[in-house]
Amino acid sequence: MSLAGGIPANSIAVATSDGKVIPLSREAASQCGLIHSTVSVDVLTKTGSVGSSESGSGGSSGTPSKGLLPTPLPLPQVDSRVLLQIKAYLDYHAFHPPYKFQKPLRDDIYGLNIPVFDLEFIEKGRTQQDIYDIVTAAM
Repeated sequence: MSLAGGIPANSIAVATSDGKVIPLSREAASQCGLIHSTVSVDVLTKTGSVGSSESGSGGSSGTPSKGLLPTPLPLPQVDSRVLLQIKAYLDYHAFHPPYKFQKPLRDDIYGLNIPVFDLEFIEKGRTQQDIYDIVTAAM
């Protein structure tokens, strides 16, 4: 379960149920409830990788980076197809705050001035099972 060339230094490697390792940026990972509850807040908010700031040396050893964690974070209930869809959402919303829905929902989604990205994400030919898998994995 490795990625050629390593994982970007400011990323968390996530291992999916089908054996793929997918990097998530710190900004993207910090939005995901499952990752946020598994990884310490310190890892998601500090700069550098795990252990680099404690010794004061930081620096690059010339070996491929493993990202912010020493090993990929296992997500055995999520396959790579679903995680890549979630990653696209998290990458976008890392720098564009998600739309805040007023509850209860009193209108259809088209009358709410929802950003185009979010509408396209919802409508992207997904089945009910796809939506269920995404929601379940993102919790």
